[in-house]
Amino acid sequence: MRETVVWKSPKGQLCVGVCLVLLVSLVVAGCGGGGGSSNNSGGNGNGNTSSGLAVISGTVQDTTGANVTGATVSIAGTSLSGITGSNGNFQINNVPLNATSFYVASPNVNSWYNSGTYNGVSYTFGGPSDASACMMPLPALQASSKGPTPLPATIVFLVNSGSPPAPPVGTPPAGCPKL
Repeated sequence: MRETVVWKSPKGQLCVGVCLVLLVSLVVAGCGGGGGSSNNSGGNGNGNTSSGLAVISGTVQDTTGANVTGATVSIAGTSLSGITGSNGNFQINNVPLNATSFYVASPNVNSWYNSGTYNGVSYTFGGPSDASACMMPLPALQASSKGPTPLPATIVFLVNSGSPPAPPVGTPPAGCPKL
């Protein structure tokens, strides 16, 4: 019986050589990236951040003091947002240090109106695509290496009691307080 050894033939040697070159290049270059990460940590504080960017954290409650779960907080001028967890907390990672304002939207307008207060000022809430939504001011941001930048006050939604809310007090005719 004849014994065939593939690696002794010229084609076999070429195939083994190409495989070795590919294997060495994979080892030297690495086997790909580590995958991406979500920008929104959903209030659990476990998201990744990059240096030179900020982390913003805060709490959303209603006028009874109950936590609002599922409210969306969005950084104006970016695609960054966070959603409040069951504890009413949210965290948004990788926020540019020059960001100056944010929006907040009710998770359920049958339970909470898209209006309320933040830092003692009345606002109409809503997302960036809602033309009547007011932007709210962010505090001065710090790089995430110094820890999260907390909002200076709790965002408070008006509870939907079945009748329309009164217009926000002290807002200019245009509808939103000036930043």
